[in-house]
Amino acid sequence: MPKATGFDRTSLAVFIGIDHAGALLDILTEFAKRNVNLTFIQSRPTGLELGHYHFIIDAVGHSTDSPVKETIEALRAICEDIRFLGSYPREKTGK
Repeated sequence: MPKATGFDRTSLAVFIGIDHAGALLDILTEFAKRNVNLTFIQSRPTGLELGHYHFIIDAVGHSTDSPVKETIEALRAICEDIRFLGSYPREKTGK
């Protein structure tokens, strides 16, 4: 995994198990509580059975940054599974 640069992004696959009203809100709340900004979120069926979904999420920050690390730990407590996809430098926009 690339070292933290101070200008990073972390990607996760977050599995909610059985879909229920407020599941996405529960996930987003954990990011918001720690002021972690999201740059991408996509809902996808897991393919296991109807009603099982996961979210692909990109968040600003490196997995070793305290807010991101704490968010991942909090998500582990409320989600069926969390898969860490990586932390890497964000692209430069030229601004």
